[in-house]
Amino acid sequence: MVQLLKLKGAVIFGTCGSDGKANYLKSLGVAYPINYKTTDYKTEVTRILGKKKLDIIFDSIGGKYVRDGIDLLGAGGRMVCYGASEIMMSGNFFSKIRSALQFGIYHPASFMIKSKSLIGVSMLRLADSQPQVIQRCLQGVVALADQGVIKSAGGLEFSVDQLAQAHQILEERKTMGKVMVKW
Repeated sequence: MVQLLKLKGAVIFGTCGSDGKANYLKSLGVAYPINYKTTDYKTEVTRILGKKKLDIIFDSIGGKYVRDGIDLLGAGGRMVCYGASEIMMSGNFFSKIRSALQFGIYHPASFMIKSKSLIGVSMLRLADSQPQVIQRCLQGVVALADQGVIKSAGGLEFSVDQLAQAHQILEERKTMGKVMVKW
């Protein structure tokens, strides 16, 4: 995603949970990597931007981060939610409900008044109902990789026998780059 955004000329902010991951984000081209465990990312983004706001946010975490993100968007800003790891990381049923409620409750008028958008994306739903969209996007990314415009950002590779281990390190947020499983 960082490479695709850089192609469009975006100035990228990225959040992560360690200094090592912040350095990794910087190496990918993230202008402002923010370690959310040591720095309040909302305060840091506001400090850097001053009176300006963000144009787009891609969020895979969900929960309160959606509500926080909407506050960081400017007029015409879009928030694209493509995951909800915050809910998945929550322990029992009641924790999951609490995390789900932290997304916030929104009325369409609040988005119209502030000229902001909240977009939800489920790749599985798109693949089921509009496979041609997924195919077109994947072909575009593969073409960019074939041309050398974008490159693999590294990661870890596991065999199918190590699937549980691969899933565990994802859950523990111990990864940088992609996690690949070979069948």
